[in-house]
Amino acid sequence: MGPIASFDDIADMVQRRAAMMIFIMVVGFLVSATFGLSQAPVYRSVEVLQIAPPKVSDDLAATSVGAPLATGLPLLRERLLTTATLSEIARAYDLFPDQPQLSGAQKAAQLREALRIDWGGGASESTVVVISAELPVPEQARLIAQELSHRLIRLSAAMRISEAQATLDFLSGTERALRAELAAQQARMAVLDATADAEARAALARDTRRTRAALYETEQLRDRAATGLDLETRWQSERLVVIEPALRPDQPALDRRMPFIILGGALSAIAAFAAALVAEMRHPVIRSADHMQRVTGILPVISVPHADLRPVPAGPVARLVRAFGQRTPKGLNAP
Repeated sequence: MGPIASFDDIADMVQRRAAMMIFIMVVGFLVSATFGLSQAPVYRSVEVLQIAPPKVSDDLAATSVGAPLATGLPLLRERLLTTATLSEIARAYDLFPDQPQLSGAQKAAQLREALRIDWGGGASESTVVVISAELPVPEQARLIAQELSHRLIRLSAAMRISEAQATLDFLSGTERALRAELAAQQARMAVLDATADAEARAALARDTRRTRAALYETEQLRDRAATGLDLETRWQSERLVVIEPALRPDQPALDRRMPFIILGGALSAIAAFAAALVAEMRHPVIRSADHMQRVTGILPVISVPHADLRPVPAGPVARLVRAFGQRTPKGLNAP
């Protein structure tokens, strides 16, 4: 058996190795406290938006961009969290001033890790968008959440206006092409009227009717697209609105300082005990006759108890303590 086999052995080891154990625990605690106190608390601020329904009738609302705003949220998030945009925000709000060595792209990467943009809900008008920012400064967390919210609103409006404008431009171009084609067909018809080719005139007439029908349909679509663009420009169609503005957080959402200190103290105590145990294994101490027999297998013939040469304190309390603390020497019996 090893030198540690009972609680008395452990208590004796701790008593003899106390200086070493205290040194290890103090050093470990100082290291963990220094590291823990260097961890800045993280504050979270949240701004909540909702997709509001159009302000006009359903018939007019149908003339705007076909896809619901909710389906464009993934693309909007990607555009909002680009390196260029986040670098601009980090520079505007002087984020990470304690790390001046970071480049704009590195600051953007750190800011991206501190941001979340999520949404949920069923129908488009009930979709809720949650923007959260987690930063070490409470006011910065509020400002960044608010900034992202406002940028998302502007970006969503700009994207829908751009889509409506692109649709109108396409239909306007198609209309011009059809008008040019119709004019050419009419010119050819005038030429054919002077000839006796009835079959050619009939074929051209059919093409002219198809062109007129296509032109009429394109004109209707172009008018709807123009109305839709006007609605988007005036913010009368689907749009994002703030329903819960970001607030300055009073309490940190995450504070690692105390957990690091407690964990470091616990690990220091474990390391101190382990070091004392290793030292005890390498340099064991025989504490009693039973201890010697357990370690070596040899039963001692006689053992001499340790002589305490310190002066014996007087008084009834001292006598009582001495009476309870006195131990009977072991190993006095011959084999």
